[in-house]
Amino acid sequence: MELKNLSYFPSYNNFLSSYNTLENCYLKKYRDSSIPLNDDEFTSSFFECFDFLSSLKKEDIEFLKTDINLHCKITMFDTIKLHLIAQNPSLRKIRTLHKIF
Repeated sequence: MELKNLSYFPSYNNFLSSYNTLENCYLKKYRDSSIPLNDDEFTSSFFECFDFLSSLKKEDIEFLKTDINLHCKITMFDTIKLHLIAQNPSLRKIRTLHKIF
């Protein structure tokens, strides 16, 4: 995928930065343990990614998934999200978090 095609997504670079922070936090701290909601670095990165993905139309998500690297990031984000919800049952009440990208 050419980078110029991604100019359509104005916060794409913010998503990548937030995702990298999220993935690093998750892999280093929480992969095999509970994910607390009071870790500001983790939660702010998580919700920045979530906001970006939620703002896209289904077609936009599908376009991003044509790039294997982005497809993996989106799939990993969904995995982290499901782990977060499983560890914090109060989040199940937030219907928008149930969306799989």
